[in-house]
Amino acid sequence: MENGWIKFETALDDLTLAEMEFDQYSMISFETEDDLIPGLCGLTNLGNTCFMNSALQCLSNIPELTRKILSFGNEINAPIIGAYSTLIKTMWSGEHVVTIPSSLLLNISENLPRFRRYRQQDAQEFMNYFLHLIHQELTSERTLITDLFYGRIQSSVKCLGGCHSIETNEEVISFLPLPVANDIDEYNILYLQSNDFFREEPLNGDYYCSKCLDLKTARQKADLVLPLPPVLIIQLKRFTYDLDSSAKIDTYIDFPLRDLDLGQYIIQNNDEKTNVSTLYDLVAVSNHTGSLVAGHYITYARNDRNKKWYSFNDETIREIIDEHDIVTKNAYILVYIQRTTLQQRIIIYSWEGA
Repeated sequence: MENGWIKFETALDDLTLAEMEFDQYSMISFETEDDLIPGLCGLTNLGNTCFMNSALQCLSNIPELTRKILSFGNEINAPIIGAYSTLIKTMWSGEHVVTIPSSLLLNISENLPRFRRYRQQDAQEFMNYFLHLIHQELTSERTLITDLFYGRIQSSVKCLGGCHSIETNEEVISFLPLPVANDIDEYNILYLQSNDFFREEPLNGDYYCSKCLDLKTARQKADLVLPLPPVLIIQLKRFTYDLDSSAKIDTYIDFPLRDLDLGQYIIQNNDEKTNVSTLYDLVAVSNHTGSLVAGHYITYARNDRNKKWYSFNDETIREIIDEHDIVTKNAYILVYIQRTTLQQRIIIYSWEGA
């Protein structure tokens, strides 16, 4: 360790994923045992797999998810959960500063070939697919994944053309996508939420009212529905695509490390609103540096053991001394945990996910 950096280097060019299995628990000796902190374990880049490493470090630092994964025994008969459980136990053992996530990558790529190494991929897409694969292996409609990550949004459209009827529709979401504008130098994430995703939007003659049986002027709005998800994943949609080109939007977006309040976005007539915590605290950020075609992912995450922030850049880890350095124009995925429910509640699941 030098100047707060933990670094592990190895030659990967001549190693296959199968060969890497034998080196999965490579260890570096620290000067003192105090240097070994559970959770501070780098992940080897297996060939353009920084997107996976960044997503895994974000998920690893969600306390309740990691506690549950660490409680799984060796009898698990599910390849992806088994490989992920082994990886998490290594990362949080306090005995290793780096590990090679080859077994997990092999199992994921068998289900989703697009995530094989040597291909640049999107960290948010990987995270979403990975959580869905875990949910599928839990073989139940309600699982650890649905209880931690799934929320609901209600879209309502009010006809303003005569009948004033309201049509509602609910959608289950596992992350909150917020579009990023490229015509503003910087703004706050609360502006994004209030003026884009959750704003009231007029529909001028574009809404077909089933009661009026005609195109009418209407007003459309989206609201969160209780209960709120214990883990809120926000995607800042920095990448744009069309038929001719693609681009990355580097707009600086300020976001809070503590006290993100979703209270104003909850559907107003819900009686449960007064009994729920609407505050969220940040635990991880996946950052995308560089361009769309030549980029790299780095995670900033808060270690639950010592409450300090660290930068995870594949095998390299460093402590972030100044919390102001966590908010940058490279932020792409924000991981928040609900203030009271995630810190005070203990969820007990059976292996079947009941």
